[in-house]
Amino acid sequence: MKLLSLKRQLLVPVLLVIGALAAFARELVIANRLGDSLGADIFRVAYSLPNYMTQTLGTLLTTVIVGLLIRTSSREAKVYIFYKVSAVVVVVSLIGMATVEWQLQLLYPGFEADDSLLRQMAICWLMFMIAGLTLFPRADLNLQGYRWPAASSQLFRAAVFILSFLIIDFFGADIVDALIWSAVISSTPLLATHWRGIKKWLPLALKGFERVYAPVLAGIGLAGLLQLISSAPRFIDRYFASEFLPGAIAIVEYSYGISLLAVGLAVNTLAIAIIPKISEGGFSFFSRRRALGLAVLGFSLVLCVFIFILMRHADKLVDIFFFMIEISDESKAGMSRVLQAQLSVAPVVVLSGFLCHFYVAQNKYIFPVAAAAIKVIAKVSFFIMVPVLGYDVFANSYILAEVAFFIILALGVVKYSKEKQC
Repeated sequence: MKLLSLKRQLLVPVLLVIGALAAFARELVIANRLGDSLGADIFRVAYSLPNYMTQTLGTLLTTVIVGLLIRTSSREAKVYIFYKVSAVVVVVSLIGMATVEWQLQLLYPGFEADDSLLRQMAICWLMFMIAGLTLFPRADLNLQGYRWPAASSQLFRAAVFILSFLIIDFFGADIVDALIWSAVISSTPLLATHWRGIKKWLPLALKGFERVYAPVLAGIGLAGLLQLISSAPRFIDRYFASEFLPGAIAIVEYSYGISLLAVGLAVNTLAIAIIPKISEGGFSFFSRRRALGLAVLGFSLVLCVFIFILMRHADKLVDIFFFMIEISDESKAGMSRVLQAQLSVAPVVVLSGFLCHFYVAQNKYIFPVAAAAIKVIAKVSFFIMVPVLGYDVFANSYILAEVAFFIILALGVVKYSKEKQC
């Protein structure tokens, strides 16, 4: 029994590692087909916001709602939330499709609206709708202890994306269109594999409930606000990159893809494997602090060694990343600079991400939201103050924003600890 339990515990981190590598392989495919071309920017413009919304909703369901439902212990609450989440996914998707031109003008002022780009953006919102409808069944399985679906979804989507793109590209389709449709197709099998869970909840959800679970809905709303504000700096980068050079959006995004590989892997492993246990209340406060401290320390030490090696060889890493295509020297130097900056504060980003999950699991939102707001202010202020836009600005503003974010979160932990000890 102990051996079986150990295998189940190891399954989640193993699947997360494989999934992260598969997602990195997907980035390699995109990078080596589009490089630093204008097409690479167009794909990021169309894909980024719907993909961000999918990741945000997935984070809310697999971490936030798991903790909230553990405390409510109500089947009725589950059905109510499924009904609301499904409705929100459909409504947000339709709004996204109807407002693509407005999104382009607001987020990417350096791009002109044309029918092809607007169509591609609308198709990506279809991807969000398909993927969003599968998220609650996966969160429900995670709640029941079957955490492998949440851990394996990234692997599944990345593998199907790569296979779909290779097939569509083989028949000579436009590269950007092929990537867009591959993103949609990669979400469709998830809907099929989780259809059993959807059928389980849909008949009950359609009945509706008069009772409103205010604490649950308030928690979801606050966590969504936290996700939105904390991710805003990445959209700020895209905003200014759209007015910089052709391919600049793609170069910054490629850097994010590499640096956040280890960061996302560490944070998600901690969130899926540890946060639900803390939310169950099975640990005393001091045990929670010990679990939190040991987990963070272990991951930080491993990350520091790994990141130090990557930083020393950032230039070679960029060359390896674009192993099938040539990019300009300016793009190569810019990506290397941004990547070094992002890697230099990667342990801080891991700590911040885990602390955010910990705050949310404890239903504490004041410090995370305040920290995220300061992070956005620091980012925007840096761009406004610099006289000339360049890749160094993206690099230095990233360091400033992430360090400010972590300091506020850490101060909140100190305050929270003192309150518990009193």
